[in-house]
Amino acid sequence: MHLPIPLPSDADETSPGALRLPMLPLRGMRLIRRLLPITADGDIRKVIDAAHRPDRHVADALQCLPEHG
Repeated sequence: MHLPIPLPSDADETSPGALRLPMLPLRGMRLIRRLLPITADGDIRKVIDAAHRPDRHVADALQCLPEHG
């Protein structure tokens, strides 16, 4: 499979702790909750928790775009 960008590994799970990402324990695993990062100029400007308000996350994301916000 060809990916257009490198796919980094985080086997020791340091990124979720460093970024204070919400984790979901499931069957002995620790999974990162479904998040939608909004980026601009290489910086994360906002993170939308798509699982918290599934009925609103698309509208919330659109509000972050300059032509909609």
